[in-house]
Amino acid sequence: MKFIALTTAALLTATTINAAELGGGFSAGAKLEAEYNFDTEAESITATPYAGYSMWGINWGVETELDMQNLSDEELDLEWSMKYPFLDNAEAYLKVETNEDLDTDDLTVGASFKF
Repeated sequence: MKFIALTTAALLTATTINAAELGGGFSAGAKLEAEYNFDTEAESITATPYAGYSMWGINWGVETELDMQNLSDEELDLEWSMKYPFLDNAEAYLKVETNEDLDTDDLTVGASFKF
C-alpha cells in the first residue's frame, strides 16, 4: 500500500508549474519534483523557483534548488545564467553558481545544440 501511495504522490507532484509572464520581459515560475528510489528506498522532494528577464535576445535567469524535506538546514545556493540563442537549435550560455554569501562557487561557459 505504501508503494501505491508513494507512486501516486510522485506522479501528482512531479510537475512543472508554468512560468508567469509578468510583462516587460520578466517571468517567474517553479518546478516541483518528487522521486522515490526503489533500490535504496530513498525519497526526495525538491522545488526549484526561478526568475528571468529577456532583453535584446538574451535570456537572463536566476534559480535555486530547495530540499522540501529538510528546509531548516537549507543553504541558499543560486545559479545565475545568461543564454543567447544564435540559431534555432543552438545557444551559447554562461552560468555562475554562488553560495548564500554571494561568493562565486563555479563559473561555466558553453554552447548547446539540439538535433
